[in-house]
Amino acid sequence: MNNTYYILSKEVISIERFHFCSWDISDSSYVEFGMELDEKCFQRNGELTIFLTSPSFCESNVVICLLDNLSDESNCRFIFNDVVNNKHSIGGDPRNGYVCDFKSRNKLTIIPCKIELKKGVSLISLKKPSEIVGNIYFRFIVKLDNETVAEERKSITKTNHIYDVKVNESRNIPDEVFDLKKEKGLEICKVSRMFCLHAVPEDYDINFVASSVLKNVRKLETDAFNKYLPKVKGIKNNNSNIVFLKDENKDSYSFFTIFTEETISSIQLAIAIGTNIICSLLFAISSVRFVRKPELSWWEQIPCEYWAAGVLLILFCVYLFTPLKKKLR
Repeated sequence: MNNTYYILSKEVISIERFHFCSWDISDSSYVEFGMELDEKCFQRNGELTIFLTSPSFCESNVVICLLDNLSDESNCRFIFNDVVNNKHSIGGDPRNGYVCDFKSRNKLTIIPCKIELKKGVSLISLKKPSEIVGNIYFRFIVKLDNETVAEERKSITKTNHIYDVKVNESRNIPDEVFDLKKEKGLEICKVSRMFCLHAVPEDYDINFVASSVLKNVRKLETDAFNKYLPKVKGIKNNNSNIVFLKDENKDSYSFFTIFTEETISSIQLAIAIGTNIICSLLFAISSVRFVRKPELSWWEQIPCEYWAAGVLLILFCVYLFTPLKKKLR
């Protein structure tokens, strides 16, 4: 899957923080985006339109603004990793957004966003709230049609899951983005800090990640996650890890990470060894008691141990080379 993104706008917008999260831990794949804009972003206009492009976007994708999810203080703690001292709705109506006062970080004004998905581009519409304290923040999630956010490279013994996330890489700007930029009179938005999080099953090993951008790896707080994103189904308790990457003060960002999943487990190896031993014993037993009878055809004289060994080998091959093996591991 192509995870190259460009953030464009007609207005000169400074994005203080850009959050990218991939959730490959459920029955479907999701990508989540959060943007913190400079408090002066609405100085020239009461409305803003931001274009977020990606080849993976299409009209069939389900997209949800996460304002309601962030209305809960525990969800805010989960996302911003900070205690919420105080929070109030703007104009007394939660549909207008919230002003959040955190213990350690600066205050944020969290506002709703309207998202229109088209092929290859997401149009994000923002309206100036009646109250602004600190920077502006909005967040939304997209359910993709792809089975995974990663690019998969499979072999007999393992599968490599490659996450290659690029943001505002002007060196190889696609023709579609170049034409959109020229047609709409857009400029690429400056991103001060980029945060990239990948949630993956815990049995994935980190094969490669640049040490300069890796901040930490931790267990996913399943209960907190299920409360924050209840529509993301299929999460198993204490069965996922989050890899947190961060970079800053660059014109473009690139995060390349490889996770490896072993597709042959210790259980499968034990079954293979056991199958080999049993088949060898069956062949040995049949050779001791077998006496050839010329009056019978060859297939009628095949010992029952040979048939049993053949069935065992077929069952093992079916188990080894079908998707069923992942459920049995």
